[in-house]
Amino acid sequence: MRAYNTKHFIKILFSLHKSDTLKILFPSMILVGLYSWGIQYLEVEYLHLTSKSGSVMWE
Repeated sequence: MRAYNTKHFIKILFSLHKSDTLKILFPSMILVGLYSWGIQYLEVEYLHLTSKSGSVMWE
């Protein structure tokens, strides 16, 4: 376990200790982004869904 200086906790929250973290997470983040873009594209272009065509729940 690492010993941290509690006066610098903001820096600790936003720092990554290993570059392996980004190497592992970056491809997954790209895939999730492409998947969500694909779903949005299908909804808008092929199903012709908009924010107005939602259910009554949003009104």
